Amino acid sequence: MKYLSLSFINNLTVKAVALFGALLATVQFLYNRSLWGDEAMLAINFIERDFSGLLDPLSYKQTAPILFLFTEELFSLIIPNSEYGLRIFPLICYLGSIYYFILIIKKIFNKEVLVVAAISLFVFNYFFIYYASEVKQYMVDVFFSNLFIYILINKKDYLFKNTWKLFLMGFLAILYSNIAPILLATTGICMLTDITAIRKNIKKILICAVSLFIVFAGYYVLFVSKIKSQEFLIYYWTYKEPAFMPLNPFSIEFWNFIYAKYIMLFHYLFRFGNVASMIFQLFFVLGIAQIFRKRDLYLFLIIFTPVILHLILSGFKIYPFHIRFCLYLIPGFILLIIKGVELVQEILLKKIGKFNFPFAIIPLLAFLLFLNFKISGFPLVKQEYKKTINYVSNKLQPQDKVFVFAESTVIYKCYLKTGKIKIPEKSVIYGDYFDKSSIYEQFNSLRSPVWLLITSVDQEDIDETQNFLIKNNFELKDEFLVSGATASYYVPKKITK
Repeated sequence: MKYLSLSFINNLTVKAVALFGALLATVQFLYNRSLWGDEAMLAINFIERDFSGLLDPLSYKQTAPILFLFTEELFSLIIPNSEYGLRIFPLICYLGSIYYFILIIKKIFNKEVLVVAAISLFVFNYFFIYYASEVKQYMVDVFFSNLFIYILINKKDYLFKNTWKLFLMGFLAILYSNIAPILLATTGICMLTDITAIRKNIKKILICAVSLFIVFAGYYVLFVSKIKSQEFLIYYWTYKEPAFMPLNPFSIEFWNFIYAKYIMLFHYLFRFGNVASMIFQLFFVLGIAQIFRKRDLYLFLIIFTPVILHLILSGFKIYPFHIRFCLYLIPGFILLIIKGVELVQEILLKKIGKFNFPFAIIPLLAFLLFLNFKISGFPLVKQEYKKTINYVSNKLQPQDKVFVFAESTVIYKCYLKTGKIKIPEKSVIYGDYFDKSSIYEQFNSLRSPVWLLITSVDQEDIDETQNFLIKNNFELKDEFLVSGATASYYVPKKITK
């Protein structure tokens, strides 16, 4: 019977898994976790500026594509003074990414069970669920990556027949996503695999290519070239979190970098635990073997060209090769992993005959791997600073002071400007960027009880400040601990002669 067939069950499972992934991301969104430092630095630009203000270089050394900024500003006006308004667009992009990924895997894999396995790895990914409600453009990158993979595997309909569609997608990608040059260059390289089609449609292709180049050049001159924080960002991604590939392939630094990024891709971007990481690496290698076995070099080109281009750009210190900047590569790596599963399945089918049932447990395996979330908890949080603010607001006495550390000031000001903070401004001390003299100066004359509003990034400041307070006869009277944030209450000791 149709409704008892394995094909029908697997097809139903694909939809169920996709809906479950969408539900997880929606729950994460509705949980409404606190803004954390990096989010707040971008979010405050939407709070303090209008659309015209977003055309100027952003505050707090932030950068983002112009249409992404405009879309965020629009939603922040529709849902004002709320994290929901700032996070709804990344959620929409995540849902769109699921849609295109399903179209991609159904086109590539002819067995439903492989489609189920692929969508399971996509929707149970820790970083996808987290960044689906992050006030950043990285989920937009994933959406456009899936869109362009879909375009490339349907090349007859998009690359040569309807180049106006390709232009439209490229135009939007340039204004919405920082990875647009990588996607468009990949598209051009893939088109070169069909010289005959290029010759037949050379006029349309040239018009499309030149038009996109003009759009990108104009966007670069008007916006990208005016970014004032490039020097700081280059320094940060060179020394603080190395994300630029050394250009000398004969140096030990080059191979150390490649190894570190290989570990990053499998241990962090596929955050399912060490055992799962080793299994994925095995199937990844088998997937490459399967591609060459099937002589599907076009798919190999689609998956690996962005990786190589991104590494080259990082070598020239143009675009960092780091976790959140590489989210868009995950769908391609999933395709290779499932290609490895396909190879194993074909081998077993030859030796054993009909062999579908054991592979039907792959969604269950993916779900068990997803339980790795218990390590981080669910919903996913980073710095629950909002909870510490609320706790202090409820406990604050008239004589109390509230010390906001420098790294946390932008989060505090975000919530202050949106009316979420009820603490009197006269009670607040804003910390300077850390140095011992500033800490001593700000606390030397302090005789009142003080609340320290702390996030995990402030640790060096925290240790110095707490030591200073204890040495100056303050004692800890209250402490409120949440994920990534703490409120500590210090009171002067009574000194008796």
